[in-house]
Amino acid sequence: MVQLTMMVASALAGERHSMTAWSGYLIAVAGLVLLLWPGANAPPLFGALLMAVAGVAWGMYSLHGRKADRPLLQTAGNFIMTLPMSAAMLLISAMILGGIAMVTMQRPVREAFFRNI
Repeated sequence: MVQLTMMVASALAGERHSMTAWSGYLIAVAGLVLLLWPGANAPPLFGALLMAVAGVAWGMYSLHGRKADRPLLQTAGNFIMTLPMSAAMLLISAMILGGIAMVTMQRPVREAFFRNI
């Protein structure tokens, strides 16, 4: 989705793409199709939609970043600005789900871990 977003936006802006760029895009799409193919351990539909939205957002962020005069510094600043919201969401999820370990561990691992505490 990142590539699709960037390719479509640049095509709409009048940019022309090389065969190498189109080949890379087709390989990326083929990988996405294989990942989401029914019966091939595809993620749930909601998870796939969240991945698609994240890919479009990443593509839009990358396109916006092309105009930055100091992209590394601006990206670092953006990540720093996300820290308060990320910390708040981490605390909320810990309260709702009963702890950080509960969020990240699979059930058998979680049960074995808490049995030994």
